[in-house]
Amino acid sequence: MNIRFWEFNQNCNWVKITLRPGQRLTHRKAWNHEEGWSVQEETWESCIPERQVTCTRFSDGRDCDGRLTTEDQFVCSWEELKADRGLMEVDPGLRTSHEEEIWRPNWRRMDSWQRDYFAEAMGY
Repeated sequence: MNIRFWEFNQNCNWVKITLRPGQRLTHRKAWNHEEGWSVQEETWESCIPERQVTCTRFSDGRDCDGRLTTEDQFVCSWEELKADRGLMEVDPGLRTSHEEEIWRPNWRRMDSWQRDYFAEAMGY
């Protein structure tokens, strides 16, 4: 049995994620910008015995304020993968653009952390 749910990705688009039981899927985006660099990564994993999906959102980057790394971990039971109603714009920018109703996961935050390298260097 495959597990399917909608997620808003790093490219500002809705995508349907499909996971096989026990599968892990990662999407990573990295780019340079005028103040430094950035990396964003999302990983989803279907956990069979717990009947849940975990999502880890990681970001790292350096800009004029220094380097900052963060990670957030979420979990959603298989039963709640279609618990949160939302709208998705279809064909944005076109005259025929319209919105469709979609159902999103009810993610619960399990853990989070951040590391501010500049603050550490200043002794905070």
